Amino acid sequence: MKLDEALQLIKGLGYTVWKTKRISRLRKSYLIRAINSDKEYRFMLDRGKLYKKIPLKSGGEFWAELEEIR
Repeated sequence: MKLDEALQLIKGLGYTVWKTKRISRLRKSYLIRAINSDKEYRFMLDRGKLYKKIPLKSGGEFWAELEEIR
């Protein structure tokens, strides 16, 4: 998956993308910040796979591949 495809998928899920940042020079990794209902969500595109940061009740977080969430 490329960046433009990932952005379209995120927008299709109802999020508004407001910031995209490249996080690695050697591999094409991007951090994507999106808003939905006045709440911020983070996505990461790394090696063609799209991940979403999932918060836990304990206060921790983890990255889950987006296809696992759907």
